[in-house]
Amino acid sequence: MGMSFSNIHIKKNENYDIDKIKKMLLKYMEKKGYKQLDDEENADVVTAIFVPEQSEWVTIGSDMFEFKNSTDTKNISEPFSNMFKTDVLTVSCIDSDYLMMNLINVSDNTDAWINVGSLYGMKMPRRTGYNAWKNKVNNFEIFKNIMKSEHIFAEEALYESCELLGMLSEQVVFSSDFVEGRANCKVEKLYFSLPESYEKEPTKLVINLYEGMPCRIGKSTPVFVVNRGGKSKGVAVIFTGDYIENDELTFVDVTFESDYGSEKRKIVPIKLEKVELNDGGYAYYWEDKNFQIPPKVNPELPWSRYDKMEFERQFGVRFTPQGDSRKVLDVKVYIIPLEYYDGKYSACWYVWKFFKSKSEFIEHFNNRWNGTSDVLNPDDYDL
Repeated sequence: MGMSFSNIHIKKNENYDIDKIKKMLLKYMEKKGYKQLDDEENADVVTAIFVPEQSEWVTIGSDMFEFKNSTDTKNISEPFSNMFKTDVLTVSCIDSDYLMMNLINVSDNTDAWINVGSLYGMKMPRRTGYNAWKNKVNNFEIFKNIMKSEHIFAEEALYESCELLGMLSEQVVFSSDFVEGRANCKVEKLYFSLPESYEKEPTKLVINLYEGMPCRIGKSTPVFVVNRGGKSKGVAVIFTGDYIENDELTFVDVTFESDYGSEKRKIVPIKLEKVELNDGGYAYYWEDKNFQIPPKVNPELPWSRYDKMEFERQFGVRFTPQGDSRKVLDVKVYIIPLEYYDGKYSACWYVWKFFKSKSEFIEHFNNRWNGTSDVLNPDDYDL
């Protein structure tokens, strides 16, 4: 998955005041119906103010910001520019493919716009205009060449031009999720709950990668999901089946995998815990309360791009069965968003899920693979 973020940068001057920035943010959020909270635990939205000593700019990052066009950028930048009589730069990056930059200064009537990369074949929100940046960067020609160059990742244009803008490299790509441990800077966080009228779309997990044949003893099996709903926090993995009570099947080399869009995906070894269920049965259980389930991919994207982004946002579990091979048809794997524990939002895999019975699955499977070494012997399984 590429980088996506939206930030506001306010240029420091004699009028700059961090407390006034905070008051403006609070006013902006309250106008939208958000309620300020005292801590992060119950917050739906986190807004961070990043104040590096070695930079000419203050940066604000929030998981609430979303800039789609010049109306969005002006609505939030013009009040800051008007209050401090300074430059305000709004930046939005979409999955490292597209970057838009809008520099506003109400005092000198600056309204400068740059597009970097492409917006999945869609129309740009506004045309690029370089001349308006002439007196706003340290070397205009170098800046213009950087912006015009081809970039593998759109945010590279920000890294390459940060000194020309008077910013730190760690400042130009900023997220409210990663602000700890930064040197020579001050970070302040504000926490908010969503407006009461806000209808949060629930997370809805859907199986997208699975085996089409039964688990095999000693062989790794993947079960992965994508989210077709809103983002949420926390995930659980549950194995069920009557093989658990007496440990007729167990699982080794169990890993939870995610971040397929990064240079190195995350592979985390996990330990399944045997738990007793309310109905007297048993399950193997694991959860991560802090895992961030990414939101659905925009269904309006071109199919090739949509498919690629869904692959990058998938996550799931791999496991290797050990024990009684007759029980492998009983393996059921659930991946559940903790915020939406209701079954309709969870994903479940078992190999005969789309058939009326295990026997029907085996018959269908053997008809398809007749004459190959993959055919299944019904006598090998507990039907």
